[in-house]
Amino acid sequence: MQKRILVVDDIDFVLALQKELFLEIEKELSLPIEVVTASNVEEALAALKEGTFSCLITDMNLPDGDGLQIAAYAAEHSQKKIKLVALTSMPVAFNEKRELFDLFLTKPTLPRDLKEDLIALVKS
Repeated sequence: MQKRILVVDDIDFVLALQKELFLEIEKELSLPIEVVTASNVEEALAALKEGTFSCLITDMNLPDGDGLQIAAYAAEHSQKKIKLVALTSMPVAFNEKRELFDLFLTKPTLPRDLKEDLIALVKS
């Protein structure tokens, strides 16, 4: 069964890194994974309205809002349970909203550590 993942970040390098890590994971696990990227809240909400995702990984600080808006929309409007992952360099600022997320990751992180977290995510 294919995993469809929405990755949201306003830094192109972070989007490219996550996409590359998912390509590696896809090969290692022989699990089809489609990665859709968005650079801001508007693009992310449009993607969520257009399709179904098994997972959302969102930066919390975006130019037109924050990841909470995206996660709340996904949780409320997804037809199936969607795994919600926060990725932020300011975890204390979002501490009171941690319960909304299945996984809360702090930036910066080493690519190998992020990959381990992503493998656990797609396996669950």
